[in-house]
Order: sequence, then structure tokens, then C-alpha cells
Amino acid sequence: MLAIIGLAALAAQVFILNCGSQACDRAMMTIGLALGAALAALAQFAIILGLWLLWTAWRRGA
Repeated sequence: MLAIIGLAALAAQVFILNCGSQACDRAMMTIGLALGAALAALAQFAIILGLWLLWTAWRRGA
């Protein structure tokens, strides 16, 4: 579940960065550069943690 949440957060962030509409620009300015980087790092950590949990659960079951 953590990996899916992290992937969704990163996908949303990439969509906002590549979107050309005024609403996306306003959302990016609201988020800001520092918070955007922190959210990306948190999403990447969630992906890694989720995959690690899946791996350890699979190894224990095997």
C-alpha cells in the first residue's frame, strides 16, 4: 500500500509539473520548491519502504 501511495504522489507531482494550465501553475506555486522536493523525497521513501515490506513478507512466506 505504501508503494502505491508513493507512486500516486510522484505521478501527481509529475503531472502538475508538466501541466500547462493556470490551475497547475497556481498549485505548483502554492506547494513551492522546498515543499515539492520534500514531498518527492517522502514519496520515494514510501515506495522503497513499501517494496521492502513486500519483499520481507514474501521471504518469510517462502
